[in-house]
Amino acid sequence: MYCPQTTARDNLSILTCLSNRQDDDLSTDCHHYIWQYKLNITKNPKFDSIARQSCKSALEVHKECVDPDPTSGKVISCLLDFKDQIKARSCVHFLDKISVIVFGDFRLICDFIQNCHDEISSNQCGRVDSTTQTDISVPHSQGQVVACLEEKLADGIEMSEKCQHQIIRLSELSADD
Repeated sequence: MYCPQTTARDNLSILTCLSNRQDDDLSTDCHHYIWQYKLNITKNPKFDSIARQSCKSALEVHKECVDPDPTSGKVISCLLDFKDQIKARSCVHFLDKISVIVFGDFRLICDFIQNCHDEISSNQCGRVDSTTQTDISVPHSQGQVVACLEEKLADGIEMSEKCQHQIIRLSELSADD
């Protein structure tokens, strides 16, 4: 059993448990399924509604984070950029919890997901990378997804020009870290 029964209260608790596992005994299919499930959560209008409610005062201050499309997933991504400036404890707590569970993979890379979604899905490159980070306030890395796509690209798999551009961009960002 991957997660103790005490942890398996709901889907988000299970995702937290699986995302924080330090071993690599999840199959490629399982990694990809979890990654796809997280992506689907970010596109759920109910999720966006909870974010808007929890971070109402922050959204009033950071108007650039208000996105009229409740399925874009960009509201929380933007709020995470300003997390250190947000004073509302309920919002900070929400962002901490969500960044670990769902948005770790999407923090600064909305364009990556948008431009490479087909390539990630067709090559089953969705990954849950939990081995590099243990601090709850630091999102998970997207490195394994990029590495998988880079490997497929090196193997001659064709990808859109937009996706190739995002892979190069993220590789450069990773190298800067």
